[in-house]
Amino acid sequence: MKITPAQRKEINSDLAAIRYSDTLLDKLNIVLQDSGLVLLDEEGQRFEGVFCGDDGKAVFDLELNGEYIDNALLIFYWHKMESGRFEITAYIS
Repeated sequence: MKITPAQRKEINSDLAAIRYSDTLLDKLNIVLQDSGLVLLDEEGQRFEGVFCGDDGKAVFDLELNGEYIDNALLIFYWHKMESGRFEITAYIS
């Protein structure tokens, strides 16, 4: 399955609005769920892991409405600020 440019643009607009958060995944998961997207781990299963460290990057395969997306990835960066909040950058490639 392929994600359309219009879908990518809409999802990326929603992801860009997340910029800061007290948690890493709560707001990201809401955007993904509203779009019908699921993060997949390296074995192609629903991602159920955790993130460690104050700074990091993760890349995920995606599934849309139960079908693997073969033309897009989720790119996810985070940085924990002195305030304890996270600065987040996430987008669909």
